[in-house]
Amino acid sequence: MCPEVRRSEPSEPVEWPLVRVDDFAEKVAMGPFGSAIKVETFVSDGVPIISGQHLHGVRLRDTTYKFITPEHAAKLSNANVRRGDVIFTHRGTIGQVAVIPADSEFERYVVSQSQLYLRCDLERAVPEFIAYYFRSREGQHKLLANSSPVGVPSIARPSSYLRTIEVPLPTLDEQRAIAGVLGALDDKMEQNRETAQALEQLALTVFRAWFVDFEPVRAKAAGASSFPSMPQQVFDLLPIGFVDSDIGPLPEGWQSGSLGDVIDIHDFRRVPLSRRERQLRKGAFRYYGATGIVDYIDDFLFDGRFVLVGEDGTVINDRDGPVVQYVWGQFWVNNHAHVLSGASGISTEYLRLLLDSINIRPFVTGAVQPKLNQRNLRSVPILTPPQQTVTAFEEIISPQFTLLRQTYDESRLLESMRDLLLPALISGKVRVEEIDG
Repeated sequence: MCPEVRRSEPSEPVEWPLVRVDDFAEKVAMGPFGSAIKVETFVSDGVPIISGQHLHGVRLRDTTYKFITPEHAAKLSNANVRRGDVIFTHRGTIGQVAVIPADSEFERYVVSQSQLYLRCDLERAVPEFIAYYFRSREGQHKLLANSSPVGVPSIARPSSYLRTIEVPLPTLDEQRAIAGVLGALDDKMEQNRETAQALEQLALTVFRAWFVDFEPVRAKAAGASSFPSMPQQVFDLLPIGFVDSDIGPLPEGWQSGSLGDVIDIHDFRRVPLSRRERQLRKGAFRYYGATGIVDYIDDFLFDGRFVLVGEDGTVINDRDGPVVQYVWGQFWVNNHAHVLSGASGISTEYLRLLLDSINIRPFVTGAVQPKLNQRNLRSVPILTPPQQTVTAFEEIISPQFTLLRQTYDESRLLESMRDLLLPALISGKVRVEEIDG
């Protein structure tokens, strides 16, 4: 349950004292020079290196790391960070801010050359509050005021500049309360993200069992009378043998085809907007590119459920499959992603799972700027199972995708709530009077 935030009585705004970072910092330090960590020094296990990919939320996200040996990390002692340290990106994706949480996977990390960190005096400042402040609009404005967008974006003199920034600093109890309210919202969003990922992974697992590994057919051929995830009436119709095809062995009676047979392409509706145009059209609608949300603008082009497939730039994932986004609602798409929906008895959800099983690399052109054009996309060979098998599968996955969408939609509402509360709580305009849940 998320915390309840009420206005204090009386609801007079409070002006917290402004305190320079230098006055509550125990330490501010940069990552090592690039030459201090080379590819050849990476090992399979050891001390993890923090990079921008780990700083997408207010808490450090423990995902895939590169490692160096503890001995190597010891030589970079000034770049060693620990739980409670606040990490900033000063070069590249500037403006990223995250705190290493108390329950992080590792006790010790090393920041990369593109990061710096702040270690707070815990008698003056709560690290989570400081991280939230620098993620607020006001905090971002101050943090990026000394940046340059020319070439690789960077913050000039990041360590010394960070020390000069003034932060509104309430009492420790108030800082903890504010961080607690915002953290509860983030916790729920993280829980929703994990739930949605689990639902999608479950659907992918069933798809792969039925339509990639043909486990039900193999089970029937081996003498089984049923298969756990398959309705009995569908199992009874399965063949027990395989035939050769241009895409490999297929169950008898099943066909091969092309992706173009089962998709509708809506690329003609796309409209790219320049960064300048998007700045003038800020709003609540998602603006998608090849790999994700690029911006939010004031209007939409699409309304419904679609699959986006990267067209140029980043078009191949680490499994040689296409870069795929399952999207719904009202949104805008630029010209770097194909916009697809299912056709010929195939749902958009089935299409999303089908695309995960495809090797797209042979269909991508361009060495410098990879591109997956419409013609090549349509020509990708696919399996075409009997319609009754597809329909039975879709009846299984439809509730999962409905719950997935509901989970993500709830997170978007929570994100909006957090983004409204963040500046109000940080500034003292709204006080945390009571926290439930």
